[in-house]
Amino acid sequence: MALVMGSKGLRVPVDFNVFIGGISQAGRVQSFKHPDIEFKTDDANLAGVLGEVSIPLDLKAMKCELVLKDVNRTLMGRLGKTDNTPLVIRAAARSLDDTVDSLKITINGRFNKLESGEWKPGEAATQKYAIDLDYYKYEDGGEVVYEIDKLNNVLIVDGTDLWQGMRAALGQ
Repeated sequence: MALVMGSKGLRVPVDFNVFIGGISQAGRVQSFKHPDIEFKTDDANLAGVLGEVSIPLDLKAMKCELVLKDVNRTLMGRLGKTDNTPLVIRAAARSLDDTVDSLKITINGRFNKLESGEWKPGEAATQKYAIDLDYYKYEDGGEVVYEIDKLNNVLIVDGTDLWQGMRAALGQ
């Protein structure tokens, strides 16, 4: 598990649960892989500037993965579709002083890939889903760390709306 550093010191996510449309998937999910958040940039060598600079444009595609030890009919039915039912991942992060904080991730997008793996006698089968995200929100203790809503042109990082000026310029 990843370590989370914050004002409260070192914290480690020790357990998590996934909710689909508010319904707990406890005991079914094996792992969740967070999306990479990466800006597209244009490298430019400009007059009057000492060397090449990267000009931020917008965000690259965000993808995440969900692995289940379950033949999950609900998720199988979402393959190839855009569904407005969010997936919520809630985690408990424990610090060295044994305090526990809540981490919450809300995602939405298209389930574009399913790997059903192999079925073998005496072994649990897995399903691995790849999800192309339109929406990603990461909250730590109720505070928004990231909120990315591609379809509504929203990019919030640690409470600052980085795309507010862009929306205003576009009349949105």
